[in-house]
Amino acid sequence: MNIFLAFISLLSFGTPLQPANVVYPNPVIVSTGSGSASGLNYVYTNWAWATSGFTNTGSSVVNSNYTSVSGYTTIVSYPVGISNSFVSSYAPGTLSNDLFTNVTALATNISRTWSYNPNSPNLGTNQSVWTWPVNLSCLGYASDGFQSVLIARNELLVCGHYGGESGKTVLFFDTNGVSWTAVVTNVLGIIADMEIAQLSNSAPAAIVIPYVLPPNYTNYLAGHSIVGLPCFWCQKNSGILQYSKISSLVDNSTSYGYGTWMTVFHAGTGPFGNGSGATGGDSGSPAFMIWTNNVPILLFATTFGMGGADGMFISGQTNWSSLASSPVGTNGLNILSLSGYSVL
Repeated sequence: MNIFLAFISLLSFGTPLQPANVVYPNPVIVSTGSGSASGLNYVYTNWAWATSGFTNTGSSVVNSNYTSVSGYTTIVSYPVGISNSFVSSYAPGTLSNDLFTNVTALATNISRTWSYNPNSPNLGTNQSVWTWPVNLSCLGYASDGFQSVLIARNELLVCGHYGGESGKTVLFFDTNGVSWTAVVTNVLGIIADMEIAQLSNSAPAAIVIPYVLPPNYTNYLAGHSIVGLPCFWCQKNSGILQYSKISSLVDNSTSYGYGTWMTVFHAGTGPFGNGSGATGGDSGSPAFMIWTNNVPILLFATTFGMGGADGMFISGQTNWSSLASSPVGTNGLNILSLSGYSVL
């Protein structure tokens, strides 16, 4: 049957019932494609469950959504409990669409957990968390009780209001689960609360250093804005990986100084999107987006929270210019190349 007509039929006769008392495993994409029907062009993605371990009623698709995507008609099927906020409204092949789907595809892993142990971070090997297989061996725990994140092999992205980890050590676990301790020997102020802590020893090759967006990233995004795209935030106090969305990005003065401030807020949907805002002790906790092949993109280290988490966006032009002109510069950063995308 034509996919479009099958979809209309599904709307007309209702959705198949799910089996009772079943804990569903991870949804998977079973098919994608494109076509035309009734004068409409469309692309589609069909989601389903693997059938191992429970009784299949004859159809693994239990809900459907119909939405307009940049001149296309999009047909999407996905499991109950996964809302249509996980359906991209961006044109396929664009940077916005990739940044959206790379996070949301993992945020539907309903058999996984958002819990981790910040005191002994092992997110380079922990396959039980929903963000896996993103390797977060760059996330460490400092001797003063704050989380800390590597921005380069010999540098941490830190906050000035708690001292920038000056004189502290930071515990990391690499891709093989082997511990490594960084030693902070110098801290440089960049702008407002954003600081770079320099290490006496460089991270081993088995620790993955996150990428950062280049400062001209807006040229490649729909509407030239990153606001509204999904991300995740590693909240230390609760020990959870919050599925979030970027709710604000602005050059502004706060009590911590002037610069480009980003706010992320829990998404409010899905199994991992209903967390709380930052509280005392969450400072330094990083937020990430996800690049192709599950590569982490570092956004900021948390300074404060007003219901969400707020920090100085590393790739904001004001912050980037200050970093580039500082003694540390931008050498050593993994700067994401966007050359494969069209300028919008």
